[in-house]
Order: sequence, then C-alpha cells, then structure tokens
Amino acid sequence: MSIRQVTSDSYLRMLLILFGGMLMAQVSLVGIFGYIYLTEEKPSDPEMLSIMIYLVPAVATALLGMSFILPAKLNAKAASKPTLSEKLRGYQTAFIFKMAMLEVPSLLSCIAFYLTGEFFFLAVNVVSIGLVAMNFPSRSKVIDALQLTGQDARTFSDGSAVVMEDELSTVD
Repeated sequence: MSIRQVTSDSYLRMLLILFGGMLMAQVSLVGIFGYIYLTEEKPSDPEMLSIMIYLVPAVATALLGMSFILPAKLNAKAASKPTLSEKLRGYQTAFIFKMAMLEVPSLLSCIAFYLTGEFFFLAVNVVSIGLVAMNFPSRSKVIDALQLTGQDARTFSDGSAVVMEDELSTVD
C-alpha cells in the first residue's frame, strides 16, 4: 500500500473533473437525442405526451428541490467532522449527489422530447443544465459550504497544502 497526498489544488481539480463530466454528459445528451429525433423515424404514441407532461415536471421539481436540500444536510454533517480530510470527503459526496440529482431531470426531459417531439421538454433540460453550470466548484464555495474557519480555512486556501491522504492499493 502506498499513500497519495492530496493537495487543495488537486482536490479542486478533482471536483472540476466531476463537474465537467456531468455538464458534458447533459449537453451531449441533448445533442444525441436531438440528432436522433431529426434523423430517425419518430415514435408515435399519443399516450406518451399525456404521461410525460406530468411526469417530467414532477420529477424535475422534486429532484431540483432535493438537489439543494440533501447536499446542504450532507455539508452540515461534514462540517461537524473533526478533521479537514473528513470534511472534504463529505463535501465531495454532497457534490456528487447534487450533480446526479441535477442530471436526472436532464436525461428524463431528453427522453420525453424524443418520445413526444414537444420542445417544452427541452426547456426543462436547459434549466437543469443551467443549474449544473451554476455549481462550478471553487475554493470559496467549499469554504462557505463547510463553514471552514481558522486553521482549516487557511490550510484549504493554500493550494499546495496537503488536505487529505489516500491509501492506494497496488496490484501484485
């Protein structure tokens, strides 16, 4: 087993990679479903619109709302942890949950658009993508969310400071 030291800068880089992947997945979904919609034979199920017109807004509203509530609760729990490393792991978990909850309405609205051809569903997608974009990770957002003060805030503000260590397993 070897130990990998994670600096504040590399921690933020990891959050940026997660963020970029989630954002690109949503934008790519719109492109893929749009291309398929424009080039393939459209499915014709009139019942689908009557289902999706209620399902998509309900699921989107629930998950978009939860994308604010659950991460806030997870961050509050993480903020009470004794070490900076544990706090940052908690923030990472909350961040992943938030991004996932913002991605589901985007996926569902793309499917609804493809099945119904109604452009209303792309508006739900735009809102979801916009909310993801607003969650661009930054040092100040992490400090605020975890309510870091004193030594923890100074350590995290120093980009080269080691903020956590991970055990890496090696293949024999």
